[in-house]
Amino acid sequence: METSSGDRTIAKLLVTNREKWPKRVWMRQKDLGFWREYTWAEGYERVKNFALGLASLGFQRGDVMAVIADNDPHWFWAELAAMGLGGAITGVFSSSGPNEVKFFLQHTDAKIVVAEDQEQVDKVLQIKGDIPQVKKIIYWDPKGLAGYDEPLLADFEAVSELGKKYGAEHPGFF
Repeated sequence: METSSGDRTIAKLLVTNREKWPKRVWMRQKDLGFWREYTWAEGYERVKNFALGLASLGFQRGDVMAVIADNDPHWFWAELAAMGLGGAITGVFSSSGPNEVKFFLQHTDAKIVVAEDQEQVDKVLQIKGDIPQVKKIIYWDPKGLAGYDEPLLADFEAVSELGKKYGAEHPGFF
């Protein structure tokens, strides 16, 4: 699918690259000394399923997602998913304290927060009374979160699974 420069969106470029290079490596991440590779096809599926999961949670065009994390493929997948739905992204420094996180979330009106791990989740939970617009906190590193009983929390993979179901019920949505 060739697109004119006025018709190029990041989501359309992702689809194009998946079609052109499905098995070519899109990104790599070093984990415990080993490189994990993600192909364009795999990355596309991650983005699509997460986007559909966000849609099933009510995320829509014009909504804002905040990401509190270090550099990680999940950050990019979440960002591309939100953009694919017409949403906006704001990054929050992982070194920010709870008051700084509150400032970012209040001033951007973020409805979804994607947090890397327990440390970032705890910052958001500490200020949850001050950010009523936040409807979900999605994390991808579950270490330390097993005992949490908080309705705002959702695992990244669980949201992606919701997306697979949503996609089956709404073919062609993404």
